[in-house]
Amino acid sequence: MGPSATGWLVQAVSAPVALVADAASFAASAWSLARLPIQEPPGVPGAPGDVTAGLRLIWAPGWLRRILLALSTVNFFNYMFATLFILYAAAHLHVPPARLGLILAVGAVGAALGALAAGPLVRRWGFPRALLLGVALFTVPLVLVPIASGAALAIQGWLALAELGSGFGVMVLDVSFGSWSLALVPGPLRGRAAGAFSQVNYGIRPLGALAGGFLPVLVGVHGTLWVAAVGACAGGAWLWPALSRRTATGVRGEAAG
Repeated sequence: MGPSATGWLVQAVSAPVALVADAASFAASAWSLARLPIQEPPGVPGAPGDVTAGLRLIWAPGWLRRILLALSTVNFFNYMFATLFILYAAAHLHVPPARLGLILAVGAVGAALGALAAGPLVRRWGFPRALLLGVALFTVPLVLVPIASGAALAIQGWLALAELGSGFGVMVLDVSFGSWSLALVPGPLRGRAAGAFSQVNYGIRPLGALAGGFLPVLVGVHGTLWVAAVGACAGGAWLWPALSRRTATGVRGEAAG
């Protein structure tokens, strides 16, 4: 609902007013969270090497390192893509704000469908293949954006299809990875491993956004979207060699990789 409402708000009252409304919503959220009564549980005593324990675990040879490299690659290029998507749709493809909001809302529909489908896909194919499928479904539809051309309705249809497919894929990716990581990481190290994984995986996103701002100077907005879409698709290459060497249907054999 958020992207759709934003599109209508921009078209109705202008972008600056929409930004003020968005900022006010964050302030209201922070005020509400600050009023929640929370009792923090006692912390676990530290030990030498705790800070780097999670990083050592995820960087050891095996599935966790492959997943980290795959998702970091996807996120780098996806944020390069996301930096330019609204600009390209509005300024180059001339999609009206309200219609663009609806297109973005289609992505939420895809995400809901992907969340429902993720469990059956994991049970049928196993975690590694479901994860690779999620990466592919998340990234391949991005190619539809630089491809989009023709009449206005056709362009908007291509963009909506890209949002639908990517929304579906990202939820398959997130659910399969989130569930699989619980099996791959020992219980006492889950917090540290999750922190180290997030530090790398989320830390690379601003770099992708910066690249999305600078690369159009060299190859243009349309060219950069192609680079971002193809680069994001390449993220699955980190997983494919291991999958091609084994049958990935169970968790125990996968965790030993």
